[in-house]
Amino acid sequence: MKKRIIITLLIIPALIIPFFIFNDSEAKTEINKKEKNKYLTKDNINEILTEDVKEVIKEKIVMVEPEYISKKDKFKYITTEYDNINEYLKEEMVEEIKYVYINNDEFVTEDGKKYFYADGEKVKGIRLIDGVRYYFDFNTGELLKSDIKSVIDVSSWQGNIDFERVKDQVDGVIVRIGYGTTDKDEPVLDSKFKRNIEELKRLNILFGVYLFGYAQNINASNKEVKFIDDMFNKYDIPKDTYIFYDAELTTFDNFYYSKPIYNLVIDNFVFKLNELGYKNVGLYSNLYMLAKGSLSYDKRYPVWVAQYYTKCEYDKEHIGWQYTSDGKIDGIDGRVDMNIFY
Repeated sequence: MKKRIIITLLIIPALIIPFFIFNDSEAKTEINKKEKNKYLTKDNINEILTEDVKEVIKEKIVMVEPEYISKKDKFKYITTEYDNINEYLKEEMVEEIKYVYINNDEFVTEDGKKYFYADGEKVKGIRLIDGVRYYFDFNTGELLKSDIKSVIDVSSWQGNIDFERVKDQVDGVIVRIGYGTTDKDEPVLDSKFKRNIEELKRLNILFGVYLFGYAQNINASNKEVKFIDDMFNKYDIPKDTYIFYDAELTTFDNFYYSKPIYNLVIDNFVFKLNELGYKNVGLYSNLYMLAKGSLSYDKRYPVWVAQYYTKCEYDKEHIGWQYTSDGKIDGIDGRVDMNIFY
C-alpha cells in the first residue's frame, strides 16, 4: 500500500509539471507574438519610439513607409542621434520593422541621391525651401537643381492678370510683346503688353519678353528687330531684359520654314539686336524642332525649350524649360505656361 502511495505521489508531479511548463512556454510564445505584432503596428511603434527612446529624439518625427528609404539606410534617418537609436533597435526590436521614421522637412541622401521629405513624403517638382527654390524630379523626387527660377509666360490669352496675387507665387514672368511679319505687313503689339509691362514694373517683378516670329527673309527679320527696339524705347524697358524669338512655325502661307531659312532670320535677329545693345537675346521652341527639326543647327545664343513631360530631354545647353501649358496660378483665370529657368 505504501509503495502504491509513493509511486502515485511521484507520478502526479510528473504529470502536472510538464503541463505548467508547456503552458508557460505557450504563454511566452503568445507574449512574443504580441510583442512582435506591437512593433509591426505603426501606431504602437510610434508610441514605443516616443516612450522608450524619447531622450534621443530631438525633433518631431513623422512616419513613412519603407519604399521611401533603402534597407541600408532604414535606421539612419530616425533621428539626428541615429547611432544610439540604431543600437537600441538592433538589440530591443524585431528584425523586420515594417515602418520607419525620418525627421519632418529634411533633406536626406539615399543611394547617393538627394531628396527632401515633407509630411512624411518625398517632395516632387518645384519647392521653395528656406528662401531657395529647388527642382525635384517630377516622378522620383530626386533633387536635380537648386536655386532655380519658377517662371510663367503670358500673353493676351490670359486676359487681365492680377499681378498683386501672382507676384508671391513665381520668380519671374515672360510677356509676349507681339508677333512679327512675313514682310507683307508690320509686326503687331500684343493687346495686353502695355498693361502687363506697366504692372510688372510697378510691382518690381522680374520679366522678359518674347516675339512670335514670322520672318521668311532678312528684310522681315529686320522689321522684327526694329519693332523690338521701338517698343523697348516706347515703354522704357532696360536693354539687359531677356528677349526670346519664338520660332514654332513649320509652314505659313505655303512657305516652308527650312533649316537654312530659320538659321538665317534668327541669327540676323540676334545679331542685329546685339549690335543695338541688347545682349540677352535667345530662342524659344519645342524639343522636336530644336533637336531634329528646322532649328537643329548649332546655336550661339540662349535656348528655352518646350517639352511637356516630367523632365527635359534636350541634351544641349539651355537656360529654361517649359514643362506644362496647364499650370494654375492664383490671379490668372484659366491655364498658364509654367517654366523652370536655371
